[in-house]
Amino acid sequence: MTESALREKIVKNVTMLKGIEEGSSEHKMIIDAFNKSKLCSRYKMTTKDSWCATTVSYAFIVAGMAGKPGSGKLCEFVECSCGEMIALAKKQKIFKESDSYVPTTGDVIFYDWDDSGKGDNTGWPDHVGLVVKAANGVMTVIEGNKNDRVAERVIKVNSKHIRGFIAPKYSNYATKETTAKKTEYYPKCSAGGWLFVDALKSVGVKSPTMALRKKIAEANGIKNYKGSAIHNLKMLNLLKKGKLKKA
Repeated sequence: MTESALREKIVKNVTMLKGIEEGSSEHKMIIDAFNKSKLCSRYKMTTKDSWCATTVSYAFIVAGMAGKPGSGKLCEFVECSCGEMIALAKKQKIFKESDSYVPTTGDVIFYDWDDSGKGDNTGWPDHVGLVVKAANGVMTVIEGNKNDRVAERVIKVNSKHIRGFIAPKYSNYATKETTAKKTEYYPKCSAGGWLFVDALKSVGVKSPTMALRKKIAEANGIKNYKGSAIHNLKMLNLLKKGKLKKA
């Protein structure tokens, strides 16, 4: 899965939770999934606890991208405490504390409601959410336990109360997007005669060497080509039909 697809998957997971209210069966589902993962052995969540960090963790857990530190998973910062989540991220060198950091989709944002607005905020984090969109200096964030429900917040980048961000290394966890090579064919040969070399020349192959013919044979499923009449005839017939694959 590509990096952009990974980010969108996490965003989709948290977006689907919008509107869930504290005390509902869906709220209990989030808590149960968090506890069942056993990725936070420090504390077992209850439905009476603050659940913002649990909601963020849940998005990674249900995607199958969460694990304990050292597991090689995208999210190795599963926690129910904002402070403990930051501590794990710092150990992994993925916590962005500078006011100059510009977040992107899939980043985790922390808030400190006691932020004075002066200097770089380094206080205790009170709340956390997941950045689902960031453009033109504005972020859209989805947060659990926002007014007792999963809800959206729109906030300016680098605004007051932002404590920092976790920037998961999506690029390390992603697989490169590959584009399938398009099969190319030689033009249909209409020339007479039964010499494969001459037929190749008639469709623009200037130098149909043995090495090239071996590659053409391999591309067309012919193994151990040695220039035999039967192999040449097979490729000649394909060429006359316009079905001979290029090497």
